[in-house]
Amino acid sequence: MHAAATDVLERLERCAIRGAPELVEGDLTGGGLRPCFLVACRDLCGGIRLVAQSLPGIGAEVSNLATEVIESAKSEGSASSGRLDARLRALAEKLDPGGGAGRLAAVEALVAFLQAGRMRQTAAGRVGGSSQVEGGVDREEEGCVEVSGCLRRLAVTAKVDVAGGSAEALVATVASRVEGFLSRLPEEHFSSAIGREELSEAQLGLVGDIHAAMAAEYGLRRRMLIERAGVTLQSFLWSARLREKCTEAEAEEIVRNAKLGMDPEPSVSLADLFDARLADVASVSARAGGSNCGASVKGVIIGRVPDRGGRAEGREGEALRGMPGFQKRQGGGWDDGGGRGRRKKHRK
Repeated sequence: MHAAATDVLERLERCAIRGAPELVEGDLTGGGLRPCFLVACRDLCGGIRLVAQSLPGIGAEVSNLATEVIESAKSEGSASSGRLDARLRALAEKLDPGGGAGRLAAVEALVAFLQAGRMRQTAAGRVGGSSQVEGGVDREEEGCVEVSGCLRRLAVTAKVDVAGGSAEALVATVASRVEGFLSRLPEEHFSSAIGREELSEAQLGLVGDIHAAMAAEYGLRRRMLIERAGVTLQSFLWSARLREKCTEAEAEEIVRNAKLGMDPEPSVSLADLFDARLADVASVSARAGGSNCGASVKGVIIGRVPDRGGRAEGREGEALRGMPGFQKRQGGGWDDGGGRGRRKKHRK
């Protein structure tokens, strides 16, 4: 439960959902109705309504259910007595039939639908511009939403209260806090980790050989991963559930665009070595930085996978369950019929 709630909170922030930075795990696993949770529900369902406009067939029904959630999340009174949770479950059941019960499972289904819808719109080239959503949910153009999400995450990192106030005031507060952090760092923290002039010709040649070897190695790894990703994407075209969501041509276009976005050649050049700062070295070498870095691969959505078994543990017991128990041999010798020829003793 802890890992699932943490993952949903992170995905809400990556979608730049208002109120998400203030949410805690208890808002998803419990039954509380804090203002930040109500704001997040309204903004999340506002985004779902925008995505639903481009979906033939189920778009109108999804939009109506999302509107009901927005209406229920307007105040604590309208959301109380389980009304908000009931409408969240109804919308989640429409988007992901047969999903898990509870608030956490419902919010997870909603944010997964929003992420998938935005990815589909991006692949189709339809993302962009600004629009107004009825019910009090304003959506700015995509670039502004991304900047707003980055600002909120920066404010949370700097321990600045993001509730209330204008964006200008938040920027000023965050900038002041960041300047205070930077003033406590040593000057060499922002200087280059190594200068080209510090290396001799022999050392530069050695560094170039190391870079070429690493580029060849990582190029091979990238090509292998791209090939495996292509096979996985191709298998999605056989999914009956995908055919229900879009046409085969649309699915093939998404797969084609995904393959085009994969570059088999490493993007790191030898010049990047001399541009690296000590701060960059610290961020990639520190344990905390390595476990919480941003990556576009985190936007990939993996649905629920059925448990097909195949585990080794417990198999030995099942195999031996029908076997007879071990018993020590009784008697022996040829007098009792033992021995190879089962000879019998004859009297003279």
